[in-house]
Amino acid sequence: MKHCLKISLFIIIINISSCSKSRVEDFFVPELPLEEQYFEIDQNQGFGKVLKFDFTLFKTNYNLTFDIEKSDYENIINTSKKNKYDSGLGMRQDQYDVYIYDQYDQYILNTIIDAISESEGRNDFDLAQLLVAFVQSIPYDNNANEPKFTIETLFNQTGDCDDKSILLAKLLSYAGYQSCLFIFEKGQHMAVGLKVDDITKPYIVDDEGNGYIFIESTGNHPIGSIPERFADNVDIRNETPKIIEVDVANSDHAISAFDELRKFYSVVKSKYGYQYFNTTIKGRVLLEKMVKLEFERKKISSEMSKLSGNIDSKRNNLDNTNELEINEFNKLVNQYNDLRDLFNGNVNQYNSCVNKLNIINSENYIK
Repeated sequence: MKHCLKISLFIIIINISSCSKSRVEDFFVPELPLEEQYFEIDQNQGFGKVLKFDFTLFKTNYNLTFDIEKSDYENIINTSKKNKYDSGLGMRQDQYDVYIYDQYDQYILNTIIDAISESEGRNDFDLAQLLVAFVQSIPYDNNANEPKFTIETLFNQTGDCDDKSILLAKLLSYAGYQSCLFIFEKGQHMAVGLKVDDITKPYIVDDEGNGYIFIESTGNHPIGSIPERFADNVDIRNETPKIIEVDVANSDHAISAFDELRKFYSVVKSKYGYQYFNTTIKGRVLLEKMVKLEFERKKISSEMSKLSGNIDSKRNNLDNTNELEINEFNKLVNQYNDLRDLFNGNVNQYNSCVNKLNIINSENYIK
């Protein structure tokens, strides 16, 4: 890139030594149980519109706050979105190059990357997963028409698949990762590709032999997995996408450890269910509680079954004249009734969790 245009956005790092410096890290695979943690990255300097983004990676929640001058946003929306490029790679590439190679966002995107990367609260999580979580958290825009420049998406804090995928692909590229865009013509959908070097079966291989995994940008969803259904019932599982190059920073890092991350996903899925990946930190806490409640309910049910057998046996042989036998029988009945109350209370708690989870997940574009 020829120059970096400084925009009035402030997060953690104000002085950026290079607009295309690499901060690449390979996938970090956590261990269970996951801890619930919350971190603030508050760098609002009192300039322009204050923007707040909450995003979650597994059970760690980040609150990122910064601001953008309204005049900078107005300058961007007055920039022509007409095709200015002839890449020789086809109409689709040329159509999106105006957004991909827009240089007005260079300072902003690099500042966001540094803010997240150098935050004291980021723990061991790699930058790629954090950037994915950040973009996935941005609400889906159901009324979007033409694609937006990344500054528009950030300023409006909303975007559709085009807007969010362009933002994520550029963030990954500026961070040092080789990324691309996937366009699904039939499904009218866009997603992101991230180059990997140690995967047994990549989602797609380009003409140069580079293997990419699939990343959905529209909502909470695990890296490398294609959603079965979206809110508008789009299905892209059987369509081979067109590849749109995204190379805004000469980035060529192919990320490692995806196979290990995928194994971790499998463990989590078997323990808490697939919804664990398509929800928020509150939703994940609810799912963990539901698993615990289900385990307790099965234990209560087993104890009730044993008691029921004892009660039936004693009822058949009960001597109504023997006060001791009657008291023992009534004691068993009372124990059974107490367990039944525990069972019903468990069911009520479980159903309450289900209702809360459905409300949380109703906001996710991915269903």
